[in-house]
Amino acid sequence: MTADAPAPIERPGCPTCAEPAAAARPLGVLGHRRLVRCRRCGLDYAHTFDRAALREHYAAAYYGAADDPRLPRWRATHEDVWEGLCRSLERACGGGVARLLDVGVGSGGFLAYLAARHPATALEGVEPDPSARAAVADLLPRAQLHARLDEVRGPFDAVTLLNTLEHVEAPLAVCRAIHRVLVPSGVLLLTVPNAAALAARARGLRAPCYANDTHLQFFTAAAVRRTLTSAGFEQVRRVVAPPGGGGVTNPVARAAQWLLRAAGRANELRFAARR
Repeated sequence: MTADAPAPIERPGCPTCAEPAAAARPLGVLGHRRLVRCRRCGLDYAHTFDRAALREHYAAAYYGAADDPRLPRWRATHEDVWEGLCRSLERACGGGVARLLDVGVGSGGFLAYLAARHPATALEGVEPDPSARAAVADLLPRAQLHARLDEVRGPFDAVTLLNTLEHVEAPLAVCRAIHRVLVPSGVLLLTVPNAAALAARARGLRAPCYANDTHLQFFTAAAVRRTLTSAGFEQVRRVVAPPGGGGVTNPVARAAQWLLRAAGRANELRFAARR
């Protein structure tokens, strides 16, 4: 490190239970991140990381400009995923939603799919990346977009947090902020990569959820439940998504995928919770 290079960010403790990092078990160094395991709650997380490297990896992995050609491709190839997420949301809410906030809008694919499915729903989104935010503003001009969660006022009937919590620096604070902007009995639908997936257990730190340089914490189902409960949510339950999704079309592969989901060993965890 040169004399004028920025120092890496060092978290003082576990981002969900606050156990001091000094007591954590070292796991290893992956790129700009030093990973540890909390001895109190078992969460794996990045104890240190570099914000500049994080931004560079994020642009390389997801999008680097508002006209990035990956954005429309991502939206087109994930329509079966958006369909499944809409169904999970509708079941959790008991029907449609009057006002929804999507935190971590990304490509805008889910929000656009939901808008087409429920044209009367008032939509807002949070996306800190300016390139992605500009792309979604062009795609979905009727949605109100924010750069930060603290700009949002609410209240909302539902909030979606889809493959986002693993990226944020303060996951418990994000969940508490979401809890505050929901109406009483409002619904949170959340997805995260599964650190207890069969593939992750087999490959360890070489598994995609760990190897992704933009991930700062690695959730198991127990860690998601604990985080949401600590944030004030009730009726926290894991949602077993229907067969298919992610481009899987072979019937045998779809059945195997569903069995992994039912056992909590699929690559994704999906949860619904109420304020």
